[in-house]
Amino acid sequence: MSDEAKVYHDDFESWADVQSQFDTTHAEPSRVLYAGYSYEDYSGDADVAWLNEDRSIGYVSGSHCSCYGLEGQFDVETYSADAARQMLARYGWTFGKARTAIAAALDG
Repeated sequence: MSDEAKVYHDDFESWADVQSQFDTTHAEPSRVLYAGYSYEDYSGDADVAWLNEDRSIGYVSGSHCSCYGLEGQFDVETYSADAARQMLARYGWTFGKARTAIAAALDG
């Protein structure tokens, strides 16, 4: 699989990994755009994004330090396609590491 087609990154290799790290039973979306979790020296951060049927964006982010993890941080934010485009244009840091995948999905 090419890097462009790859949606799971770093310590996430599947939706099961997302569920495990966030301690959630949230069902896998039909079109995951990006799911990445970087962990080093007892701290980590994660970004997860998907495209909903109505072309809105579902997004979750989490971070932790010390001995805690991502548990309890699966708080879904939903953005209309227009709102997501505006946020990407206005704030370059919006959506963390998932921003490139989100922008590509909205353009496609």
